[in-house]
Amino acid sequence: MSFRHSDQRSNNNLRSHHIPQPHSGQTVLGGFVLEKILGEGTFATAWRAQQIGTERKAVVKIAHPHLVQGEHRKIVEARFASEFKAASEVQHPCLVTVYTWGKVEQHLPAIVMEYLPGKTLAQVLHKRAPLPMSTCLKLAGRLASALVAVHEAGIVHRDVSPNNIILWRTKQGQVSCKLLDFGVAHLEQAQRYTHGPVGTPLYIAPEQLYGQCTPASDVYSLGAVMWWMLTGKELHDTLRNTQGANAHNPPPDICQYAPGLPKEMGNLMRAMLWPNPNRRLSAQDSLGHINRLLANFSEAPRNQTSLLGRSSHSVAPRPRPSKPATPALMRSAPLSSGTHSPPSSTGSGTLPGIGNTRRSSSLPPKPRAADIEQFLGAMPMWLVELEGALHERRDTQALGLALEISRGAQSVHVNAISRLAEVIIEMKRAGLHEDAKTMLPSLEDAYKNSFRELMRMMTMS
Repeated sequence: MSFRHSDQRSNNNLRSHHIPQPHSGQTVLGGFVLEKILGEGTFATAWRAQQIGTERKAVVKIAHPHLVQGEHRKIVEARFASEFKAASEVQHPCLVTVYTWGKVEQHLPAIVMEYLPGKTLAQVLHKRAPLPMSTCLKLAGRLASALVAVHEAGIVHRDVSPNNIILWRTKQGQVSCKLLDFGVAHLEQAQRYTHGPVGTPLYIAPEQLYGQCTPASDVYSLGAVMWWMLTGKELHDTLRNTQGANAHNPPPDICQYAPGLPKEMGNLMRAMLWPNPNRRLSAQDSLGHINRLLANFSEAPRNQTSLLGRSSHSVAPRPRPSKPATPALMRSAPLSSGTHSPPSSTGSGTLPGIGNTRRSSSLPPKPRAADIEQFLGAMPMWLVELEGALHERRDTQALGLALEISRGAQSVHVNAISRLAEVIIEMKRAGLHEDAKTMLPSLEDAYKNSFRELMRMMTMS
């Protein structure tokens, strides 16, 4: 690649124009072939890459050429070096793995880390929040466990935010989460970052605004993430409409913004979100409280393996049907026909679409609390993955996800969701791919309509 330049330009500008930009197909750091740009930020561009001789994908983050000039060069190089050092010193299942680092082209710092083909927590929350308390606690427990490891290594993460948390599905089919250090999500949201305090403005602790940072700052950020998961609103919006955050005012009571949460959950959130860092819980203490809340308020079977251990990877167990799936609906049949019961109008306390799958003069059986918890925990990620599979024409995955949604809905007797998932299956099998995509809004509406009633049924069980 060549560049034209003028003899009148400064030496710095000449050098800047002679530094070639990384490009697709280029091999860097001895064995990673750049494939496509994933995101660009203030300091670097993130590329998806393929490691030569293996099937492993990776993310290669390469500094912008214009930043390696003059006074910026040492700053950028130090940033990459410290990122690699910090990530290398901490090993935890919920922290992104860094493979190597070095320089490409004419001394452009670069770092290679694992590639996770999932969604950020922010992407999920924008569409699915609020999440059930059990799902929030399982995610928060794994993240708190990761922060314990980070803090024990003498490191402060400084940027715990929904954009830096990746949700992805393991080979075993379970949903897991990982906390990124300075990964792709950070680069994609570069416009939200400043050159002063380090971190995402809506999630940094009050003391970070003044350049101060301790392990307690990470706990505050995790609490802010949990606030969005539980209330459906970002903490910043709540503080803006109330007294704001300062060292003298206590944090708001989350139970006022998410009715139905136990007071113990409110106490935990308050202890994590104190504006004064000296009054906040540590990551270790936060993890202990989260585990106790899960043990006391989770309706999962007692013999179920804990989801919060450091070596565990699942976030929400997959629901299992209480009976075999019903035959798929014919596309020409109305949704209320066949063996499915119509929406209830008897005032029995259930929402339309929640009830038995067959007509009966007796009241429909109530689903088990454990089945409701499992279904609500898995459904948000299923919907996100189904949307991606339908739009990207990953037909086998789309069929599998729709079948899981249908079976999960049957296990909690939510007929409306089960019917719509079966219609998507029939449309995909008939090759009506665009029609299948149009069913997504109806499926999401059915989930939202059933959410509150299922939560009520679970708490009353």
